[in-house]
Amino acid sequence: MNSSDKTLQMATDKDYLTIENALGLDVPDEAVRHQLDRISDIAARNWEPDDTTVRQADFLRAVRQLKRDAEALLKDLSYPSYRGDNQQKQSQAIAYGRAIDWLADEDSLKKHLIQLVESAEITLDVEPPDKGGKSPDHAFEWLIGSLTNLYERTTGREAGVTYHGTYQGPFFHFVKECIERLAPTFSREDDALGKALQRYIQRRRKRSVMDKT
Repeated sequence: MNSSDKTLQMATDKDYLTIENALGLDVPDEAVRHQLDRISDIAARNWEPDDTTVRQADFLRAVRQLKRDAEALLKDLSYPSYRGDNQQKQSQAIAYGRAIDWLADEDSLKKHLIQLVESAEITLDVEPPDKGGKSPDHAFEWLIGSLTNLYERTTGREAGVTYHGTYQGPFFHFVKECIERLAPTFSREDDALGKALQRYIQRRRKRSVMDKT
């Protein structure tokens, strides 16, 4: 049995409707469903523990480099829009734009690069520095990070959980529904899930402050 067989659960229309309801959506949203499928599929393919000898510090350094490379390429893709009097640059811009059209769908390429940057940001938020001790559950941490981004993009609200004897709130309910219906192997008790969501949100806020300094 491969990882996808073990962790990826085929969602029914009822599952999607329940998750969409948790997002406050009154009608089916194909874009949201596509993102949910993508997120659960990636988590499923990466559920197995990492048994490589790659140091955490080296891994995080590589993630940062890939993020910078993708951001640079996204910036380069705007080059064909050059406007000015320099005829050589105009010709280069036209040639560059034609090359992009010839080699790849520009919109599709940008979409994948944006997804790569987003995944890198989530990874940097969820992965702890190399301090020894027990390794984190990388796939689970990435899963809740991705669901956090999807929740905030769709609802326009900042993700957060409340605790009054038990963990509660629309965001907590959304993540719980997603995991139980799409990726049950990652299921956690409410207390463990709530604490994991709080840790992720705190790490993301901390990194956001560090990025601004």
